[in-house]
Amino acid sequence: MKHRLSIKARVTLWYAIFLAFLLAAILAVLLSVTEQNSSQQLRDSLLNTVSDAVRDVRFDHDRLDSSRVDFYRGGVSIFIYDGHGRLLAPEGSGIQIDSVLEDQAVKIVDVPPERWLIHDVYAEWDGEAFWVRGIVSLSASQGTLSHLIRIAVIGAPVILLLGIAGGWLITRRAFLPVSKMTAAVNRISSGSDLSLRLPEDESGDELAQLRRTFNAMLERLQSSFSRERQFTSDVSHELRTPVAVILSQCEFALSPDADCDDRQESLEAIHRQASRMSGIIAQLLMLSRADNGKFTLHPERINFSEICEMAALELEGSAAEADVTLHMELTPDVFLNGDETLMVRLVTNLLTNAIRYNRPGGRVTIRLSPEEGGCLLAVSDTGIGIHPDNLDKIWNRFFRADPSRSSGGTGLGLPIVQWIVREHGGTISVQSVPNVGTNFEVHLKTDPFSGQKNPETSAADPESGKNF
Repeated sequence: MKHRLSIKARVTLWYAIFLAFLLAAILAVLLSVTEQNSSQQLRDSLLNTVSDAVRDVRFDHDRLDSSRVDFYRGGVSIFIYDGHGRLLAPEGSGIQIDSVLEDQAVKIVDVPPERWLIHDVYAEWDGEAFWVRGIVSLSASQGTLSHLIRIAVIGAPVILLLGIAGGWLITRRAFLPVSKMTAAVNRISSGSDLSLRLPEDESGDELAQLRRTFNAMLERLQSSFSRERQFTSDVSHELRTPVAVILSQCEFALSPDADCDDRQESLEAIHRQASRMSGIIAQLLMLSRADNGKFTLHPERINFSEICEMAALELEGSAAEADVTLHMELTPDVFLNGDETLMVRLVTNLLTNAIRYNRPGGRVTIRLSPEEGGCLLAVSDTGIGIHPDNLDKIWNRFFRADPSRSSGGTGLGLPIVQWIVREHGGTISVQSVPNVGTNFEVHLKTDPFSGQKNPETSAADPESGKNF
């Protein structure tokens, strides 16, 4: 696999290249401006000095009065010639520039090892013609420029190295939380403890948001894994008892001591336990398909009042066996759009739950009434009730607050009820007082599929059923 530089190295490299180009550009501009300013200042000084010398030139009886002329000022040397180009002053000057006099000319003349900037002016005073030449060495300005170049050559790498070192330190410090996060993730992924979390801070930067998001994901994963472990344990527990009964009954029926009546009794027990296992598996399959979004609803216009009445009448026998009175308060002809099979299961599960957890001589009431945009289904009982701490847990699969009083329940009825209600766009709530009774209220829309996904191809939402 091709090795790639780390993000820190790439950021530092980009920063170094950018800084190098920036320094080069700044130095180029600085040297160019310095050279132009130096040349311009030298030129202005030459022109001004020559102009001042022309004003100061005086002749006395055809002889130059040199006392008024400043022959050297600010690095500029002044020479005065007569009209024929013969040097008048200063006398004995060692500087010899072999260049033709040209009026108002500014030129550069090379006299090794020097370069000179020359300016000539032709003028007259009181009828006397003369030339004034000013010369100045360019070596001084070039020396200044060379000095700046040497400083740049030495200073630029130092600045660049300091900048790279500072950028590396800043980048390393900025990515330090990432290193810590990586180490923490490795600890989490290498172990079985999903309760570990990334350290958070109050900086509010992007990395802090990433930590919070990652921790939230870990929270969801831990919750999901916990539910899966609990679900596996609960399924094993629920299926272990009927399997054990079936095995023991089979062994008894196969023993030589068993007669025909004993074998008949064993087969009946095996049938009951197998039916129980079949029911559990069917409900689990339904919830599993709902979780995976593969359960297709078949909505149609149904008379919900008739469904509630039919379910109540079918459970009257079970209620009588439990010494529970079943009372109906159903508004006739309440219609809604829904899956008829699931609606029957919804009502049946609520009524079965109310009968199972009731007390002898108790009462179960089912009420159905229309409301704005839908209907209200309420199932109440006078049973053992639910402790406030367990109200949120009753939607968990296989949860039973008091298994010893479950009367054969599997703990899957209410999770299925919750899923059916959600799939039909409704809501369900519960109120309960221990040893007084429990009341379930289901609010369903008259047309729950309007404005939602196509009812003919509707599948369970991926989120539905996850809190069962």
